[in-house]
Amino acid sequence: MQDDMINMPYKLSDSEFYDLATTASEDDFFRQLFTYYPIECVNMQILYEQRIDKKIKKFFSVGADKEKLAADIVSAVSFAFMGKRQTAPIIFECVKSIKETIDSDACADVSTKEFADKYKISHYYLLHQFKRSMGVTVTDYKNELKLKYAKSLLLETQESVTDIAQKSGFGSSSYFSKIFRKYTGVSPSEYRRIMSFVDNDLPVFKLSKNKDKDIILYSMMPHIKLLDGVDIESLTLNDGIRSYTVSRADERYSFLHEAAIIEYKGVLFNAWYNSHRMELMGESPIRFSRSFDCGKSWTEPKTAACDESGRILYCPPVFGIDGGKLYMFINEMVRGDHMHALDLYVYNEGTDSFDMLWSRPIPFKLNTNVYRLPNGKLMLPGRVGELDRFPNTPAVMISDSGKIDAEWRVVKLQEDGRLPDGEQYVHPETCVIVADDKIYLFSRNDKRALTTVYISEDNGETWSGPGSIDIPFSDSKIYSGTLSDGRNYMIGNLRPRRGKLAIFLSDKNSMTFREAFLIQDGPSEKLGYGLEWHYPSAVEYDGRLYITYSSNLDTTCHLRNLVVSVMDL
Repeated sequence: MQDDMINMPYKLSDSEFYDLATTASEDDFFRQLFTYYPIECVNMQILYEQRIDKKIKKFFSVGADKEKLAADIVSAVSFAFMGKRQTAPIIFECVKSIKETIDSDACADVSTKEFADKYKISHYYLLHQFKRSMGVTVTDYKNELKLKYAKSLLLETQESVTDIAQKSGFGSSSYFSKIFRKYTGVSPSEYRRIMSFVDNDLPVFKLSKNKDKDIILYSMMPHIKLLDGVDIESLTLNDGIRSYTVSRADERYSFLHEAAIIEYKGVLFNAWYNSHRMELMGESPIRFSRSFDCGKSWTEPKTAACDESGRILYCPPVFGIDGGKLYMFINEMVRGDHMHALDLYVYNEGTDSFDMLWSRPIPFKLNTNVYRLPNGKLMLPGRVGELDRFPNTPAVMISDSGKIDAEWRVVKLQEDGRLPDGEQYVHPETCVIVADDKIYLFSRNDKRALTTVYISEDNGETWSGPGSIDIPFSDSKIYSGTLSDGRNYMIGNLRPRRGKLAIFLSDKNSMTFREAFLIQDGPSEKLGYGLEWHYPSAVEYDGRLYITYSSNLDTTCHLRNLVVSVMDL
């Protein structure tokens, strides 16, 4: 069992029992439960012997006393969590056996209940562990194998949909079409047509984990061409960029993430959130540091906001300047990305600290510093959801008065957090470029290769989209803005993962990007560390662009430093 799990509490609170029992879906109930109490390191038979399957079945029946049963179930699982360790967990052997059975014949009748009885483990926990190990349910795994074969027949032969349905094990063409549409968003015939006219070799599809899905999604959206003459695969490091360490991982705070940077009265401010070891686990304060020498050196970090109990997590900070004052917005969360409140702080020069002005129950996840619009109003890009829940709908906040410390209202870019193919956005973090007559809002998405774009022609009140762009950003935050000379910029990671951090620069007063280069590319010789580079933020000051981001020092991503790179303009 990992050290960080040993210190976890062994009993959920009454309120958490109630929350699990009355608000969570069946899938979310088990995901939360078995994440809180990881059983893979202990004797799986404990759950079986406590007849947990019977309790769970009763829990999801009509008229059940869910609160009491949830307490019984959690008690049983926590007891198993404390149970005897086992060197070769039976659960993994069982999952492996099911996978091998399906791999040998996807059309075979596989009874997971029989496997659970054979290995004497909980059937419900087996289903949970299969999904956790494979990323999909048993049914989805079987269907995806059959669909993979069906897709090859659709693309490589001229056989009818009816014949392909029979050959791939779906039986009738109507059932085949129903399942095909469920997993892809289109019918078999539409899939055959789309795949025949979309260029599979476009840069946005290279290294895509879900290439078929991304091509189909691409076909459903309008496309905005931003790049002209930029060869993504030939980008090189800009040797003129200087990089400096802002804050290093230490014994108390080894994890660091989501930094923001701004210039205020000739001083650079950098703020971020820390965690003891793992992202948003336990005490997660907002800390900040200042530089008086153009980013070369930074003051000892100070804490701006903290809950030492870890019940309230703080993340992330973003800055804004208004009326000669420096402000900082911070999100309060009850757990990772579950928005509880939006807090506003103002910088106190006398005490070199940030004082809270207000805290409001706005479930809006912050992404970038404050933008000022042509009409004088202020805008914050981000995403929104329900209070104390995960936000997945791209949105902006607008201050109609143009004042940071005034009222802000939320404007959703669309009614829900769904992509055009029906799938849900995952971490749709956003940024904008404010042009003279339009606002372009860009949104990354963890699970899909395409960066989406929305456009507003009325200062953020209404939005068209989503469309897609041709820059192949990866699954990390994008940061964008406009330089004082009229050029626009976009900063983000290029696939795969986050090893390459690049900046794209447009012509003046244009959305055509003709220049691009790498800021980081794998381990940095200059810094002497860095495997991947995360979540950029930037500010222009005195003829330079200052770009800040975190860097993990090992493959676990639990050790991270904060870096600032300085680029002459």
